[in-house]
Amino acid sequence: MKKTILFILIIFIALIGIILANSALADITLKGAGPAANIPAGEAGAALIVGNIIKGVLAFSGALLLLMFIYGGFIWLTSAGIGERIEKGKNILIWAIIGFVIMLGSYIAVDFIIKALVGR
Repeated sequence: MKKTILFILIIFIALIGIILANSALADITLKGAGPAANIPAGEAGAALIVGNIIKGVLAFSGALLLLMFIYGGFIWLTSAGIGERIEKGKNILIWAIIGFVIMLGSYIAVDFIIKALVGR
């Protein structure tokens, strides 16, 4: 029962994170798109679709990262001095940080590639 409630809570928090991240990033648009910039409408539309997909994936990943930090910290703080639980909490936090570094590196790489292809 507790695992079901925890799972539902995690999904709820992740969905709230995705909604908030998308609403915060909703005002970001493709600057310079349109007839005045000599960018065909199809290319601008494709760039916007890819950008929105990347924003959605990053928002979900960020929400998941936050949940892993909270979970790892909770496990560590409630370990009551039990070495196994302390190590488990530390490992969760370490792997969350490694995941963040990988996520940040992939975002930088994709951003660089897209800017190189679009010519900005």
